[in-house]
Amino acid sequence: MKGLPSAEQLSQAEAKARSGFVESVNRIKEYEAWAKANPGKFTDRVRKFAGLGWFIVFSTVAVLLLLLGLLVWQSVTRGRVYAWAYLAIGVTLFAVLRSLFQRIPVEEEFELSRDDAPLLWAEVDKITQQSNAPPVSKIVLNGELNASAGIRSKYLLFGKREHVLTLGWALLQLLSADEARAVIAHEFGHFSGRHGNFGARAHGLFVTLLTLYQSLAGGLTGFIFKPVVNWYFTRFDAMMFVLGRDNEYDSDAFAARYTSPLSAAQGLVRLNISELAPFNPKDGIIPEIVQRAAAPPRDLVVRLHRYIGEQQIDSKSEDNLRLALKQQTDYDDSHPALSDRLKALDQVRSFDDWMDRVRAPYRNGIEEFFGPNWQSIADKLSAFWHAKLESKWSEIIGNQESIGTREVELQKLRAEGKLLASGYESLASIYQERRDHAALIEVLREGREKFPDNERLMLVEGWKRLNIDKDDSGLAVLDEAMLKDPGITENAASVAFGYLSQRGDTALAEKYRLKIIDWSARVEAVRGSMEKLAPTDRFDPVDIAPRERVALTESLKKVSKLEAAFLAEKVLTLETDFRLTLLLVFPKKKLGLEVISHTGLAQEVADRIEISRSCLVIVPGDLAKWQPILDNIRGARIVG
Repeated sequence: MKGLPSAEQLSQAEAKARSGFVESVNRIKEYEAWAKANPGKFTDRVRKFAGLGWFIVFSTVAVLLLLLGLLVWQSVTRGRVYAWAYLAIGVTLFAVLRSLFQRIPVEEEFELSRDDAPLLWAEVDKITQQSNAPPVSKIVLNGELNASAGIRSKYLLFGKREHVLTLGWALLQLLSADEARAVIAHEFGHFSGRHGNFGARAHGLFVTLLTLYQSLAGGLTGFIFKPVVNWYFTRFDAMMFVLGRDNEYDSDAFAARYTSPLSAAQGLVRLNISELAPFNPKDGIIPEIVQRAAAPPRDLVVRLHRYIGEQQIDSKSEDNLRLALKQQTDYDDSHPALSDRLKALDQVRSFDDWMDRVRAPYRNGIEEFFGPNWQSIADKLSAFWHAKLESKWSEIIGNQESIGTREVELQKLRAEGKLLASGYESLASIYQERRDHAALIEVLREGREKFPDNERLMLVEGWKRLNIDKDDSGLAVLDEAMLKDPGITENAASVAFGYLSQRGDTALAEKYRLKIIDWSARVEAVRGSMEKLAPTDRFDPVDIAPRERVALTESLKKVSKLEAAFLAEKVLTLETDFRLTLLLVFPKKKLGLEVISHTGLAQEVADRIEISRSCLVIVPGDLAKWQPILDNIRGARIVG
């Protein structure tokens, strides 16, 4: 179809995306080399470049005000009102000024008062004095395995600044007292000197320019502003990446001076060996400690405390440390790899030495900083969590029950021998999310026997072999899945890339990173062509079934429904290798596309789709094979 990207155009898009990535990495390497050759001077260079960014922003404001002044002068001297010019300049000026006065939303937080935790506040005051950092405005406590130093103000660029230290209960409980001190001191390294206020201002500049870029993307202003911001963004982003990595080493060094190099290093090691490493009890919802209760438990933190206390250092911990020590510093994260951080602290020790040290008994941070008052603090944090969760608990539990109900239904079909490929996919996803590896392995074994060519099951199989079995054969499974269904390229390549990066195999990881870049470029090229052929609006997923949320892509306007459907089918099936199986067109809604399965499994669709509103359903190929869906799609008109 005329206007759709050709194979050559898609290849050009991929090449452009690759070159952009390579250029970005090379720019970071260039700045790293300059910083190493000119110690102590790189921060000044970044500050000057940030000054150029503010010059761009305020020059834009000045030019717009000048144009507005000239327009007013013309109106006064000539007696004519140029409404269209006033509107254009006014809208643009409003967008610029709005970007300068963006409000920063802050979620409700649990704040630790000095009366709650006098020992912790005394430690924080001591670190403040030694680090020459500004006083901490407040200490926030949550349940996470994390700590952070934040500088806040009411508006992005203006207003009184607050220095907020956020600590996680899981972090304080997992680490020894000295390790916890080192982590807190590390965060104060970010509060002090060049890290703190400059970092906050630099972040404000970045967000301001991004908002301007998005607001002024079209028309003449976009033509002038877009290339300027593109040029500036790519360089400023690379500079801040290098500076951010340097700041991590600086903060580690301060933590070592405040406690000891060994305490700072051992805290890093303990965080890397813990099975709690990916642990993030957002809103207090921790599957291991909260089951399907009718209301949020009032002792959430006590349950969390007990759960963390039951964690053991075992063979999994050893595997985690081996992987962490192998991992190399890369360009995905400004945080250096564990091995490089230990080397900078002059704490390169044998694997066995580290394991012996973390196995030794210790007094944890909760005991050290909360003392006998820890139970009272736990009760207060639990009450805070309870109040926060109560209003949305029914939705949370409803989701859990929905998953549980779906699991029961699928297991019943499985027992009857009627479970199709999508059912095995759903079961595998449930057990993967739940981290029930035994059930996952059993479902995969059976599903792969029945449907050996199912790409989605191959994707989960590849994940299982890499992350559970630690077996490199999972890479071959993922490669085969991507060949069969290019639509899963991003997911499959991301699994492989994550595994190889953790293992420290940078060269092979790069191969999968390029697959992700190529696929993203291809999708963007097709989306761009679709937008030119038929302007699109993005919209959120909508419910079309009690148990399923259907992911809708772009809507197509200014084209008849049938023309839009054929256009979408052409783009998705021929140009990007997606396997299209069903199109849903709602009369008073936008056109939605759902890729339900890789091949025409009509009964799968019948099991999953139940639509109570009238719609037009367009199915590819022979209408007869879609007959089973007619009973479930009420009031629909079917077009073959």
